[in-house]
Amino acid sequence: MIKKFLDYIIKINNTHLYKFLYNLLSKIFRFNSFINSYKKDHICLEDKTSKDMIYICHKERIPLYNIGINSRLDKLMRDEYLLNNISLPEDCIVFDIGSNIGEFGVYLRANCKKMNIEYHAFEPSMIEYETNKLNNNRNNDFINNVGLWNKKGVIEFYNKNITGDSSFIETDGYTSIERANVDTIDNYVKKYDIQNIRLLKLEAEGGEPEVLEGAINTLPIIDYITADLGYERGINEEHTFSDVTNFLLSNGYEIIDINLDRFSSLYKNKKD
Repeated sequence: MIKKFLDYIIKINNTHLYKFLYNLLSKIFRFNSFINSYKKDHICLEDKTSKDMIYICHKERIPLYNIGINSRLDKLMRDEYLLNNISLPEDCIVFDIGSNIGEFGVYLRANCKKMNIEYHAFEPSMIEYETNKLNNNRNNDFINNVGLWNKKGVIEFYNKNITGDSSFIETDGYTSIERANVDTIDNYVKKYDIQNIRLLKLEAEGGEPEVLEGAINTLPIIDYITADLGYERGINEEHTFSDVTNFLLSNGYEIIDINLDRFSSLYKNKKD
């Protein structure tokens, strides 16, 4: 029944009416979040328990937060990114590749409040990039409107924004194509003289092998890599688990955790 109501009101284009109806459903069905504000390109959701807020840019994704912002992020970080198995020390650096709206950064801010974590996010889609900047705007947040790849240049980007599946590799169901700037992790790290990356989160919708090819010189200074390697590569929807795992194992990493339902894996650098 809840899904039917949500599917019905999603068709409403009037932002004020949609906000009213969604918040009414939130009260009736006791969702753990509600719409605080709704502007043309950005929707601000608030958690009823913690009062924390997050900005999103597609109303189709609002139901993901019905369980609450913190509950959504905790589940995402635990089940998909396997973060229960690592520690994040004070002043460490975290890279978020394929950052979308910056949920990773929001989670870090909420759960590591006393830590001065330096957050570097990379997102080629402009609307998600702008939303990420709203979510992560501390002095030590570095939000980059660029994609990461195995070379520097401009390549085609296939937009599939509503489902969060946009990719540099052609995929079924994309809504538009744009030309996007790309660079390598190696170039970025060299430019900013970064000496250590505690954690690198990798979600490139099938482009994970190319991203890592552009990080060959940086791999020795990365402590952990968490990667979503499911069936998202190209029209044939192939997984990238085998290619990425073989690449990382041959470059000094080991697997310390895996979610076989999603083919997400956590890798540790064996240098220690």
